[in-house]
Amino acid sequence: DVTVAAAVDKILSTQSKADQKIDALQVLLKCIKSRKFSGRNHFDKATNETTKDVLCSILGNIEKLNNTNDSFKEHVENSPLNLLYHLLHYCDDSIPEHMLISMVHFILCRISADEFRKHSAHLSKKSTWYCDPSIKVLEKRLKKAQSQSDENGESEELTELIKRLDNRLVAAQKLFYIEKIVTHSKCNSALLRSAMRDGLTQSRHGEVEVLTQTLSKLLREVGKEKKYRNTDAPNASSCVAQWLSAVIDSNMSTFLSSSGLSKKASTSIESAKKEVTAAVLQTKALLGLEELLDHAESMLHDNGENSSRSMDVSPPPLYGIESLIF
Repeated sequence: DVTVAAAVDKILSTQSKADQKIDALQVLLKCIKSRKFSGRNHFDKATNETTKDVLCSILGNIEKLNNTNDSFKEHVENSPLNLLYHLLHYCDDSIPEHMLISMVHFILCRISADEFRKHSAHLSKKSTWYCDPSIKVLEKRLKKAQSQSDENGESEELTELIKRLDNRLVAAQKLFYIEKIVTHSKCNSALLRSAMRDGLTQSRHGEVEVLTQTLSKLLREVGKEKKYRNTDAPNASSCVAQWLSAVIDSNMSTFLSSSGLSKKASTSIESAKKEVTAAVLQTKALLGLEELLDHAESMLHDNGENSSRSMDVSPPPLYGIESLIF
């Protein structure tokens, strides 16, 4: 507790030098990696600085440090995204709702495409946590297109393909992190709604609409995913549905009053409705299948009992029916 408090205070202090802040960040990362760190118990009580959101303040300080010092920016370990990775990977069910919202806000609004590229290249070789089939496919396609461009020279078609693949890759990496945040743990619905009202600070600039569309896409993806999930982990579809409900409910006034963003708001609502409808239909089909399987199991059970009863009757007589006739 003392180590975390000292590291957080050093990062947030305006009196600390850049080198001291980086050293404090590395200490904080080691504490998180020990798996003894709890965002719920440590972060909010870790500083004497006056701040409403400790995580958001730390991420902002790291971001500012990287933007003003190129030598620090070159090291992936010093990035805000690396801190988010450590929290999601090593803090099991110990991140409160307002911290999760701060993470989502930074992923959507503050993390640059270049930071996603660097962190992905660094992390994909070191951690099995960062493993997503769609990202790997896009990385292979992008690498192939870049090698063709190097061999055959640049062309308008190849340049456009590389740009399009690069944008899709960054979008997939954002979606990967949003999924990790949303499915990290089961949230308290009231606290989640409250955190969304306070934490989505760019709601007037389309943040709510983008998050709604992202969650709608996630609802479709998690419904058909085949990758292994820990049996103790919360149900991914339930988590996404909870977040989608919370973001729409807590920002209804934003959707209704956004005259300049009315088209985007309408599109995001329509997208959410489409995916929710598809999920409901799938759920109804699964419920019907469950009833059918229950009925089949019941019939098999009854047949098993009937067959066991027929074997429990007395032994057959030594004569057959033919001998009685003749």
